[in-house]
Amino acid sequence: MLLSASRSTWCSRPPRESQSAGAAVEGYADEVAGLLEQVAEGLLGAVTREQMNSWLDEARYLTYQVPRLEAVLDELDASRRLNRRAIDTITTAPGLRSGLHALEHTALALRALYRLLADVQTNPQGGGSDKT
Repeated sequence: MLLSASRSTWCSRPPRESQSAGAAVEGYADEVAGLLEQVAEGLLGAVTREQMNSWLDEARYLTYQVPRLEAVLDELDASRRLNRRAIDTITTAPGLRSGLHALEHTALALRALYRLLADVQTNPQGGGSDKT
């Protein structure tokens, strides 16, 4: 009886790779949310050029993090293929990858928006830059 109870607990926990990949994507989501909160607070007052450039730099940084997270998800896929015990379990990689892609699109849209705002602040008459 004790063996079956411990076995069911062990089987119900997600594998370590799934947990770390999930934590990585969740951390990325927190960073995107943090940037949005920072910008929302900053827009309540007068926005300086330094603030705008800081937001743009942060958005660029976020978009540059996606390949690293993709590699973490690739490791998760490889780990599952090599693990016999994972054959009968549900994979979390597709959901994590889908969420990561949605977050990447959000970060890219924010980056474009902050680039536009920086251009408008620099040159209110138009003639924006194309350095996203």
